[in-house]
Amino acid sequence: MLNIWKTRRFLAKKLNLPFLTDRHNSLHFPDSKLISLTPYEIQNPTDFEEHTHKLIFLHIPKAAGSSINIILEVAAKYLEKHYLHCNIRKYNPSIKIIDGWQGASPTAMSLEDDVINQADFISGHFIFGIDNIIKTNASYFTVIREPVEREISSLNYIYQNGQFNDNDNIEDYLFNVLDNPQTKMLAGSEYMQNGCNEDILNLAINNLEKKFLLYAPADKTNELLKSLLGIYKLPEISYYQSNITKKKIINNVDDELQGKLIKMHHYDLQLYEIVSQKWDAWMQKHISGTQESKEQLLIDRMYQDTKSYKLIKT
Repeated sequence: MLNIWKTRRFLAKKLNLPFLTDRHNSLHFPDSKLISLTPYEIQNPTDFEEHTHKLIFLHIPKAAGSSINIILEVAAKYLEKHYLHCNIRKYNPSIKIIDGWQGASPTAMSLEDDVINQADFISGHFIFGIDNIIKTNASYFTVIREPVEREISSLNYIYQNGQFNDNDNIEDYLFNVLDNPQTKMLAGSEYMQNGCNEDILNLAINNLEKKFLLYAPADKTNELLKSLLGIYKLPEISYYQSNITKKKIINNVDDELQGKLIKMHHYDLQLYEIVSQKWDAWMQKHISGTQESKEQLLIDRMYQDTKSYKLIKT
C-alpha cells in the first residue's frame, strides 16, 4: 500500500494532477511553465567582485526560495563551485516560525569549519548573522514577500504536508506565530521573539544595505536571478518554478482577516515596500540590458527528484 501511494505522489507531481495523491510531508509540485532567464548586462561589474567570493542565500520561508535553491545548485555545478544547503532539524513543522525559531542557523553553526568554509554558495532558512562563522568575507542575498501572502502560503504549505487538518482553526494558527518574521530574520537571532518596533526594522534595513549583494521583492524574483546570472557570468538558464502548493485550505482572504494580518505584520509590510522601492532604484542604476548567451542550462522539471539538467549550445 505504501508503494502505491508513493507512486501516486510521483505521478501527481509529474503530471501536475494533485487529486491523484494524499497530503504528505514529502509532497511538492513543480510548475508546468518553463521560465527562461537571460543574463542581464551589468554596468560596472567590477563593483560586485568583492561580494562574489562567498554568497549566502538567506531563504525566508515561502518567498520563492525553492526555485532559487535549484538554480544555485545548478550554477555551482556549471561554475565548478561548492554548493551547501543547510536543512532545518529542530522544528516541526519546520517552516512554522514561532517565538524563538532559529531556522537552519543551528545546523550551519554545528558544521565543521572546513565544511562551511569550503562552500561558495550557502543556502538555508537562516537568521542574519551566520556570516560570523565563516572565515572569509561573505555576502548575502534574499527575497522578501508581501507578508499576508507569505503567511497564507505558509499555512497552505503546512496543510499540504499533512501538518494542519481540515478541522483545525485557521485563525488560531495565523495568530499564534511570530509577528513580522521577515524583519526579524534580517535583524538577527536575538530578535526572533514576539514584539517588533522601528529600531528592529531599521536594523534589518541597515543589514540589507551593508551586507547583501542583492535583495528584491518576491514578485521580482526573476529580475534578481537574471542579475545574479550577469554578475557571475552565467549562461541563460531555463527552469520550472518549484515547490508550488496545490492542496490548499485557504484560497481567499476576506477584508477582516486581511486587516488583522496587516496589523500583526505591519513592519514586514513596511520592509516589503522599502525593498520594492530600493530594488527598482538598483535596477535603474546597474542594469543596461541583456546579454547574448551562447549556452543554455535547461533544468529538468523534476529536478528535486532527478537532479538532472542539460547544457545546450545555442
